[in-house]
Amino acid sequence: MTETGTPTSGATLAWSPVRKALYVAFHDFKRILLTQYVDQLPQPPLVVASPYSVDQLTTIAFGADGRGLIGWPEHPSGAALLEGEVVIRAALLNPDGTLRAGPDGSAAPFSVPFPANYGNGLTVDFSAAAGPGRFALTAALATSKAAREVVYATELSADDGTVVTPAFRAEPDTGAAHFYPAAAYTEGGALVVAWMTAQHGGAVARVFDPGGAPKFNSVSCDESWFSVGARAREGMQGQPSVLFASDRVWIFHPGQPGYDSFAMGTVGWNMAWSDLWPAK
Repeated sequence: MTETGTPTSGATLAWSPVRKALYVAFHDFKRILLTQYVDQLPQPPLVVASPYSVDQLTTIAFGADGRGLIGWPEHPSGAALLEGEVVIRAALLNPDGTLRAGPDGSAAPFSVPFPANYGNGLTVDFSAAAGPGRFALTAALATSKAAREVVYATELSADDGTVVTPAFRAEPDTGAAHFYPAAAYTEGGALVVAWMTAQHGGAVARVFDPGGAPKFNSVSCDESWFSVGARAREGMQGQPSVLFASDRVWIFHPGQPGYDSFAMGTVGWNMAWSDLWPAK
């Protein structure tokens, strides 16, 4: 347990395969914090940033080469806090968890451009993924305080944090609200993005090539989204989790178990990558 002397929340976890350590990103009211656990012992937390106000979730990811990224949404001013306006910020990490140089050459947090910058509610649904030579950030954002949130994804270079794929909508063909994005890369660099939407009855996913072009999948038999696992009644929402392991895509998500139409639980779905994206 890491003591900071202040209430903390918004914790997310990531494993560093090079460091063989568990990293925990979290925040208090004024600081973004990062600590690592080595041999089950917590190290003193690193203060990554001190934004004007943060009441959001954090996100963290490490690539196979040990390089990492930590991200968070923040309110840059009191007026922005009242209006629900947010800025997506990130920092690059060395394998040992220290900050490394970003787009401007300094080891400091930087802003990540998105075409929308409003969050409906107290938190912005937000996640990161690490892939070959790049990181992905996904966020559910709205273009105004009154607009619906939709899921965006962007890709950053793992070398210096510059944008390699400008932010794009995961599903641009609908005006429905989307929430709780999550993502993972396959070994070949394809990006699997999952999210929750009442319009489609729960968790859905879509596959993208490096660069953001939609990729064919064998579930929908085209390049569009596909339903994932058990459905969920409207209002039964929550954060999915995407994992690529042993050549299989795993998605854990909220849903209704088949044996109880009134219950909600965490259910799992998986498919071999070779089946989800068959060779053409």
